[in-house]
Amino acid sequence: VFILTHNFDCMTQVKNWLSHIRKSAGKLQRDFYMINNKDIDNKRLAYLTSLDKLLLDYESEYHYLFSLLRNFKDNGELETIYNFPNIGRKFLETFLAFKVPSNENIHNKMSHIEYDDAEKTAILRFVETHSHADRSDGVLNFDMSLGNGGQKAILSLLTLIEQVDVTHYTTLMPA
Repeated sequence: VFILTHNFDCMTQVKNWLSHIRKSAGKLQRDFYMINNKDIDNKRLAYLTSLDKLLLDYESEYHYLFSLLRNFKDNGELETIYNFPNIGRKFLETFLAFKVPSNENIHNKMSHIEYDDAEKTAILRFVETHSHADRSDGVLNFDMSLGNGGQKAILSLLTLIEQVDVTHYTTLMPA
């Protein structure tokens, strides 16, 4: 049976249905593929490849972002944490969209969340300050303070999610 779709929700549903198929002789009796495209000599060529690992392993981008935050380990190098303010911001904005469904900005939405104010400020500083190019001279420089408190801000963000909605947090955790 081949099921083809352009609809992400349909693909996720089919993937979930097929995940219950048992192994036979130690091998799963199903595979997932996707069609990719390449431009070669100004010609678009389509080819079949295995389903991208992110699409196979995660229910959504939100689940993926959570796993990145949960598994983050600071090794003291700027490169290790460099993308995490953006990851944290995208994750927090998505969480807040469901918890505080309004057109308020991220700061105002956070004011509705019951959590330590100093911790909320640290989280917002991490996801706001380090994810925007707010430089008057237009030059982007590495912010050497990014690593200071980054691990703590990520842990605080995850703790906020857990304390505000333990059921939500628990369902995000891998089985």
